[in-house]
Amino acid sequence: MKQLNKEGERLGGRSLINADDVIKDAEKPKLTKKEKVFQTAVVYCIYFGLGMFAAIYGPTLPDLQRQTQVDTKRGALLFTFGGIGRILGSFMQIIFYEILGTWLLLLCCVTMMPVVAFALPHITHYSVLALFFFVQGVCAGTTGSVSNAFVFELWTLKAGPFIQGLHLTISIGSAFSAILAKFFLQPTIRESSAANENNSSYNTSVFNSSSTESFTTNDDIMYPYLAIALYHLVIAVIVLYYFANDNFTVIKRKYSHKRATKTNAKPSVLLALLFGVPMFCFGGFEVAFSGLLLSFVTEEVAWTNEAGALLTAVFWVSMAIGRMISTILAKFFKPRGILAVNSLALFTTFLLMSFAYRYHHLVMWMSTCVVGLTLAPIVANTLSQANSYIGVYAWVTAMHMCCLYTGVISIPALTAYIYKTYTAGGFLYVGVGITALSVAAYVAIEIIFRCSPPKKIPPIVLDVAKEEILIKN
Repeated sequence: MKQLNKEGERLGGRSLINADDVIKDAEKPKLTKKEKVFQTAVVYCIYFGLGMFAAIYGPTLPDLQRQTQVDTKRGALLFTFGGIGRILGSFMQIIFYEILGTWLLLLCCVTMMPVVAFALPHITHYSVLALFFFVQGVCAGTTGSVSNAFVFELWTLKAGPFIQGLHLTISIGSAFSAILAKFFLQPTIRESSAANENNSSYNTSVFNSSSTESFTTNDDIMYPYLAIALYHLVIAVIVLYYFANDNFTVIKRKYSHKRATKTNAKPSVLLALLFGVPMFCFGGFEVAFSGLLLSFVTEEVAWTNEAGALLTAVFWVSMAIGRMISTILAKFFKPRGILAVNSLALFTTFLLMSFAYRYHHLVMWMSTCVVGLTLAPIVANTLSQANSYIGVYAWVTAMHMCCLYTGVISIPALTAYIYKTYTAGGFLYVGVGITALSVAAYVAIEIIFRCSPPKKIPPIVLDVAKEEILIKN
């Protein structure tokens, strides 16, 4: 029990676990480690599909514009509709997560994905196309929130590396989708543009779509969308299988939700709101930085388009490497430590870039690598830290994913406005500002958490208590 009490204190619990709670928790159905691994793999496959969808829009956007007869400005608005859908999807998780359960909710969303993918290459009306972007955004927002919450429920105290792997998977899916688009649409995409399509889940390709030239037909763009649709059909069948055999997660979720009302609610809500600040800032600035980087180095530093495209590709490669490294580090270090080091490194790097980028090209190359490596794991580690301090509740994950998607819509727009209206280096000043704001939020979280009155250990910790007692006995 001493070891368990230490784990409880690490998560924020400052009281002993009640033996009656452990006995009650032991009566619940229990998943084996093998079953957890398989279910986590399915969630990873779903996230891989989200990455494929996120990155395919950029290369095919000019063709979607042409078949609906709209200009680039209206075409870029499609991403706004998708972003609004993601925010709404995060809110929907709060309502339907307790009612439908994990697998039924995932099944509803995953089943809609192939419908959208099949339809997009054949839509000729802009309003219908915007509606389908919105629907896909709702499904993506709901799926993203549910997937994160479900991984936390499955692995509890050991969820850190799996959350990091989840966010790495979406980067791999984005890279695969970019390769898929390049294979099918190779005659239509300039090399300088194709390098920028290695996207994350947040649709950064909106900034680069205007520089992509296309001469394809509907049949050309149909093939990558067809491949994505078939992939999601296979995933839907797998999710259907797990839904048909699901009798564990709903029981567990209702039990945890019932006990959640006994915790100290006010500090938990305040902490959840503060954790949403870095989610909003860093999630949105990832889009802004990757989207404006090419324009900044070509207009302000007088680089060529090829060099700027290569620098953007280096950023995305650094993001992927950063998530890989963070997946390993999560096994040895607490999220709090990783967040502290990465936030400090980001603040220092942005501050250095804001005045030293003019002096030597190496400043941009090295700084971009550091930004990619340190920015990549922040969102996942923030989710893990929130899990440690608040507990695993659906509303917490939904709130944070909603903050993330809100930042994706608003931060790039604000950064682009400062970039165009005031100074090109303004987007680096925004980086300094949002990093400082996030650090202030992290400091406030630590102060509030340490000064809050003792509270019960989050109900999810009881799984660990059960495992410890059963093993020892």
